[in-house]
Amino acid sequence: MSSVVGIKGKSPMVYPVSPGAAGGSENQNYVASYTAGNDPDGVTVTTALTTLATIDGIAAEAGQKFIVHATVWYTSVVGNGTIFTAVYVTQPPGPDVVEDGAGDSVTVGQSRTVTRVFEIPVTSTGTYNVSLKSNTAGGATSALVLGTSSSPPAVSPSARLTVEVVNV
Repeated sequence: MSSVVGIKGKSPMVYPVSPGAAGGSENQNYVASYTAGNDPDGVTVTTALTTLATIDGIAAEAGQKFIVHATVWYTSVVGNGTIFTAVYVTQPPGPDVVEDGAGDSVTVGQSRTVTRVFEIPVTSTGTYNVSLKSNTAGGATSALVLGTSSSPPAVSPSARLTVEVVNV
């Protein structure tokens, strides 16, 4: 059984995938789906690497693959520069490895949505942790990622990470 880890001791947001949903259990290749969101109170992303959402304990077998969906809605950007958004994967006790990421140019006061969708082949049977992380650079000093108590955005939380495990 996997656990979904929140940020800074807060309760995480968990969204179950129902049978029949895209990638749901009616698909014979579907194994499991895990989803986590950011801290309900929101997170300020700064120049320090900031964890927005983490899913620990994803069990997978060699030959399967992860389908990763990561979305972050940034607002209230301070400074002109870059926001980096990346997905890290760890097979404990190993180190975090960047599997996918992007840097986006931003300007003062701007809001921006970043979405990353990609596949990761599982080469070794075991348990994995997947994290969505972000930081600012090059003159951008911070950006806000809203929690569930804030509105807008219409979709909350503002950072969401979903990992589906599928047979190939």
